[in-house]
Amino acid sequence: MRPEILNSLFGNIEKLKGIGPRLSSHIGQLCGNKIIDVLFHLPADVKRRKVYVSERPQPGIWGTVQIEVLDHVVPRLKRLPYVVNGHTNFGAIELVFFKHYDSYLTQKLPIGSRVWISGKIDFENGKWKIIHPDYVMNNCIDIPEYEVIYPLKNGVSNRMICSIVEQGLSKLPCLSEEIDSEILKKYEWPSWRDALYQVHHPKTLTDLEINSRSRSRLAYDELLTNQTALLLIRRHIKQNVQFGQTYQKQTKFQPKLPFDLTMAQQRCIDEISDDLASPDRMSRLLQGDVGSGKTIVAVISALQVIAGGGQVALLAPTDILARQHFSKIQKMCQEINVEVALLTAREKGKKRTQLLSSLANGEMPFIVGTHALLEENVQFKKLGLAIVDEQHKFGVKQRLRLAEKSKGVNLLVMSATPIPRTLYMSLSGIKDMSVINTPPKNRLPIKTYVGVYDENT
Repeated sequence: MRPEILNSLFGNIEKLKGIGPRLSSHIGQLCGNKIIDVLFHLPADVKRRKVYVSERPQPGIWGTVQIEVLDHVVPRLKRLPYVVNGHTNFGAIELVFFKHYDSYLTQKLPIGSRVWISGKIDFENGKWKIIHPDYVMNNCIDIPEYEVIYPLKNGVSNRMICSIVEQGLSKLPCLSEEIDSEILKKYEWPSWRDALYQVHHPKTLTDLEINSRSRSRLAYDELLTNQTALLLIRRHIKQNVQFGQTYQKQTKFQPKLPFDLTMAQQRCIDEISDDLASPDRMSRLLQGDVGSGKTIVAVISALQVIAGGGQVALLAPTDILARQHFSKIQKMCQEINVEVALLTAREKGKKRTQLLSSLANGEMPFIVGTHALLEENVQFKKLGLAIVDEQHKFGVKQRLRLAEKSKGVNLLVMSATPIPRTLYMSLSGIKDMSVINTPPKNRLPIKTYVGVYDENT
């Protein structure tokens, strides 16, 4: 549960001054609707506003200049720009406004007044001009010396983000320090509160770099909290759940294989076996190239569960793959009198009813199937191991749905595709990982070809 001291940071930005539902929706699409979301929407650039320009400037610079307003050129059509002509120390200048409100501009820039303008000064067609000045002020003191630039999207201006950030920073509580004092001293890091303030008030581009003290402090906080959260998730996943007995490593079922297992396969079997013999719930990824022998590793692991009185379900993404697995596994298990069944959308009628009944009463120890295994009417008496092949082709909820068919089901997922999500799950500790990194003997080499389309062939 969130500490009460943080509640103000998790409030909706609509509670802040000047933020309505429409603007809140736009900002929500950009970075999130909570105050803390905007505070962690960090700036990408910084501009020095108080670069006073009194002589002929270099075109394209950002500067602040004082002008005398000469006249207003009101467009005949709304889609045309509104132009305010003025005079500076280095000559005539045009202020160009494309989205304009005539009454606002005449009030803000009355003819004959002297005002301070800050923006990008360009020189086009023999004229100095500033398109949509960032600041129009009567007093240059009101223009900030430095201004941060945030990543934006349509409907959200930099000024809006700055306003929300300043209001949000005023709500920052003083939190007790969670980082060891020696680490803070070693890297000369500020407190969390000061770091968040400083990262929104840089004075140079160097202050925006990740190795700046404020940014590196926030990055460390993010990594620390992320790893802490992952450890809590891991503890939850590997909670002590038993079926009344562990699955001992010694199994009475030993398939007769026409080949020898590789050292990598045996290592993976041992790692999985240790998990199954432990009172902790297993959540493991078995990763290996196509043809590396993942299926036999999974089958031997499954037999350990079956020997201990549990049931095993192997989930495949397609009907063809499920039938291939069933054919191979059935041949291996026939010799050791372990029954294996197949369940796909093609199994119907009386045969399907009998199969579901044998799963529910525990008579069927090993089932191979497709998404049909995830249906609500598929129940197990004691599902001890759920195996998911090509796990990247299934959604998170689909994998968990199979693992929730019984209490404390061990989960083994297999993949030949080390996609980023799979690697992250393993590296972060959500799943342990076993890797088959040596191919079986006499395996044909895998070759990848790039074809070039030729319309003449």
